[in-house]
Amino acid sequence: MVTVFTATGCQKVTNLRANARVTLALDGTNGGGGVVVVEGEAEPLSEQSAAVATPASLEKYGPMMARMGMTAEGMAAEYAQPISVRPTRVVAW
Repeated sequence: MVTVFTATGCQKVTNLRANARVTLALDGTNGGGGVVVVEGEAEPLSEQSAAVATPASLEKYGPMMARMGMTAEGMAAEYAQPISVRPTRVVAW
């Protein structure tokens, strides 16, 4: 499973409820040299993001949040809607 977060009540959540098929394009090398594409089925979760965020994700993204002028609490409040993606296909190059 992959968990991503978005703003609560946004169009993305409405669209996912109508069609759960998604594609995630990820930068596998943090420099654009390795691309990972994940296709899957998405489901908006009922839990708020603060309840499902892991300490590892907060540690990893903490510096980025600071550069954006945000705290973990502020980010969790703004992007409070977690979405679970069950991968059905992964392609990397």
